[in-house]
This record gives sequence, C-alpha cells and structure tokens, in this order.
Amino acid sequence: MTFSDTHCHLEMLGNEGEIKGKIARAREAGLGLMVSIGTDLASSQEAGEFARAYPEVYATIGVHPHEAKLATDDTLEQFMEMIRNNTKIRGIGETGLDFYYDHSPRDIQTASFIGHIELAKKTGLPLVVHSRNAPKETIEVLKEHDAGKTGGIIHCFSENLEMARGAIELGFLISFSGIITFKTAGELQKVILDVPLDRILIETDSPFLSPVPYRGKKNEPAYVIKVAEKIAEIKSISLEEVASATTQNAKKIYGLTA
Repeated sequence: MTFSDTHCHLEMLGNEGEIKGKIARAREAGLGLMVSIGTDLASSQEAGEFARAYPEVYATIGVHPHEAKLATDDTLEQFMEMIRNNTKIRGIGETGLDFYYDHSPRDIQTASFIGHIELAKKTGLPLVVHSRNAPKETIEVLKEHDAGKTGGIIHCFSENLEMARGAIELGFLISFSGIITFKTAGELQKVILDVPLDRILIETDSPFLSPVPYRGKKNEPAYVIKVAEKIAEIKSISLEEVASATTQNAKKIYGLTA
C-alpha cells in the first residue's frame, strides 16, 4: 500500500537531521508522496527546497491567513518567480480565512485569499485552502472569484457538512487530518460518511494535530496512516481502498498523474 500526506510543514519538524529522519520513517511506513506547505515567503522557499532534495516531496507556496498582514505588495510576484524556477511547486496556498484567531484583520485575510485565487488561475495550479470558523465566507469568496476554474483542497477540514458539499460542487477535495481520531470528532465523522471516497484526501498538518494514539507528541508524516485507518473504519471499507483512492486523488489534484 502507498499512502500520501498531502499537507505537512517539513520546515517545522526539527533540524536538518531530524527532518531527514522523519522523511525516511515516512518512506519506510509506505508514503510515496508528501507535500510540504508554505505559510509565508520564507517557509514557501524552504518547501521548494525540500521538494528539490527529496523525490517523494512536492511543495506549495502561499501566505497563511494568520500571516496575511505581513505580506508585501510584491509577495505574489515573488511566488510567480518561484513557480517559474521550480517544477515541483504544485499548488498555491496555504491561503484562506481564519475567523477563530483573527491574527490578521478579516479584510486583509480576504484580500490575500483573493490574490491567491487569481495566482492559481494564472498558473493553473490548485488552491490549498484553510478555513476555520468561516465556512460560509470561504465558499462565498471561492464562488465569487471563480476558484472552481482551478479547484483545489479544503485542508484539515473541520467545518460543517454544508461547506463540504459546497466545496465539492466547486470541484474541491476535502482533506482530513488527525482531528478525525479525537473523541470530540463525532460531527466531523458524519461528514466523512457523506463525502465520496473520490473526493477525500488525508494529511497530518504535522507537526500539529497528532492523531490518536500519538496525542501529545509532535506529529510527522508517517502518522497519516492513522488518519487512513479511521476513514476505513468510519466508511466500513478496507485500508487498502482508502490508501489507493486517496493517493490517486492526491496525484490527480497536484498534477502528478503522468
């Protein structure tokens, strides 16, 4: 079986040796694909370098809504230049709306989100979308700015069923993390039952959100298998089915089917 971690933050996993070790553990666990996600200019550059260094690693570049207030007028142009110079950059984001923490003003988050959508349309790369406490607003921005033209991923999904259905209608995939293994995840597990397997991805969002039984430890890509196991349990299907479908979904959305 081959698994995919479609959203991790490799630069946060420790020093160079620790990161190399965790990539090796992921490979040994059966991961054939990892996507390192940019959250600002510096981490986007690092993600691109990890992708160059490891054959199973790809990258996305973007500004997280928490960091939107720190972006400059030329950030998106710098991203465009990075895309021109690195074919292993396969997505735009992490971008979106976080109305839970509001680390950046909401109007600035929205403007940044729209800018990322336009960059995705210009490059033909999929969006990686963060949404927390903003299900209605996120879907409205995606619709108003024709994000369905490129599609993408609602990462670390923790919103409601209505949002999941709205995102799927726009051609987006729904990515689930270790949150689904938590005792408090009953409503989210109901969403998994509703979402077709061909629209599901799995991720760790490492180093955050370690799944059961690794709660309290730093998360890492190898632990994505626990997410796959939970989806198999919820949907009453085999782990092999989940691994195969989610890996094929990941390759398709990130343009890695060739």
